[in-house]
Amino acid sequence: MSKKSRDRKVTVEKVTWAQAFRDIIIAAMNKGQLIPVLLGLALLIWMVRVSPDELSKFGYRCVELIVHHHVLGYVLWIMTLLGWVMHARFAKGTTDAESSRIGKEKTALQERIAGGKLPSSRA
Repeated sequence: MSKKSRDRKVTVEKVTWAQAFRDIIIAAMNKGQLIPVLLGLALLIWMVRVSPDELSKFGYRCVELIVHHHVLGYVLWIMTLLGWVMHARFAKGTTDAESSRIGKEKTALQERIAGGKLPSSRA
């Protein structure tokens, strides 16, 4: 270890709630999840502001609509959407693993043909 790296002091700056909120919004924008995050935030604010009696009535009314199949289409749509998301994540993981395996196999074959270790293209 060099003298410069030993003498360097590490400072940890305190993160404010505004910086944390900004980072969450930016991450949601980058991942395409801004609308669900904002809808969840609006729902959370509404739940905090409404009285407990009204929130309880609203919860019972939602359960009643589900039991009587008045919102069955919406429930099935949400279940289908969640299933699609889970399948997409599974397929991405499988594809990534297979691509990595093929890449390693290709590198090993190239190194065998070249007769030595090849430099990596990864930074």
